[in-house]
Amino acid sequence: MDVFVTGGTGGIGSAVVKQLVQDCCQVIGLSRSDQSAEKLRRLGASAYPGDLRDPATWVERATACDAVVHLGATFSSDMARSTG
Repeated sequence: MDVFVTGGTGGIGSAVVKQLVQDCCQVIGLSRSDQSAEKLRRLGASAYPGDLRDPATWVERATACDAVVHLGATFSSDMARSTG
């Protein structure tokens, strides 16, 4: 199973990535930097470059997966603002 994960390098996210990898899932983690990409690789996942704040950079890849686990947050002042 291919699983796309946002927030995979955070405290909760890295634990989820580890468990998914242990469960033999192919984990693809959204990565905003080289450092987060390296951390994802150390956890056994692959890294997909993009920015959570810019879905155009990653949503197509995420929707091609069997599942999406969204654990990411931008922590910006408008994070909870509705767009609809």
